[in-house]
Amino acid sequence: MMRSCLVGLIAMLLVYGSANALAQTPQEKALAKKRYKVGEQLYKISQYDRALEEFEKAYKLYPLPEMLDDIARCHEGLANLEKAIETYKLSLQKQPASPHASVIRARIKSLEERLARKKKAEQEKADAAAAKAKAEQEKA
Repeated sequence: MMRSCLVGLIAMLLVYGSANALAQTPQEKALAKKRYKVGEQLYKISQYDRALEEFEKAYKLYPLPEMLDDIARCHEGLANLEKAIETYKLSLQKQPASPHASVIRARIKSLEERLARKKKAEQEKADAAAAKAKAEQEKA
């Protein structure tokens, strides 16, 4: 999916762009493309934090909604589940007719389930710690 997204993204960078993106200079457009490619390479080697920086810089220079999916994937790789969900939802808002919309919705659902399990486990751990502290206090 990453490869097909890259091809589509580059084509859009070169030909179409969004209304906001069209106002950018050719230099900004070129720099955004370069940042995007660097981010892609970093993502491939699981350098999600650095890839995220590059994708965000590319998006600021040339805000194509498709880049939000890459930003969300980086957040997902960094286990920033809430931020990943938020970014995927923003992506869907900006491009509701995306050919990847069903995949993005499935990712959101999966991440929301994962986040719920994580929060439940954290709550159970906190409850166990509180119960242990209470038991120790009662012993004393």
